[in-house]
Amino acid sequence: MASGAGDGAEEVGVGGEPAAAVEALRVRVDLEEPNALRPRRALIAVLEDINPMMAMAPRTLTITGLRCGEVSALKWGDIDEDEGVIWIRRKVAKGKLVPSTKTN
Repeated sequence: MASGAGDGAEEVGVGGEPAAAVEALRVRVDLEEPNALRPRRALIAVLEDINPMMAMAPRTLTITGLRCGEVSALKWGDIDEDEGVIWIRRKVAKGKLVPSTKTN
């Protein structure tokens, strides 16, 4: 990513790649902690074991890249399995159902 005028990268001395100056966060995870997920145990798989319906929203978010508000506003009629299409007609914003998405 090239540094552009006004992005502040040069002002703080990170040149053309601001992310290069950010150090990775290293957190030690205690896998014996009862609430820790094992490294090979995906959240969606855990939810599938508890209740397959609970895994539907995170699975849809992961596969489609939709926003949370869009997925939470989906209705069964918005899904056309034969055509492989999900129609995004509404979203949840500030706790209310609104008839359009950010980019329509």
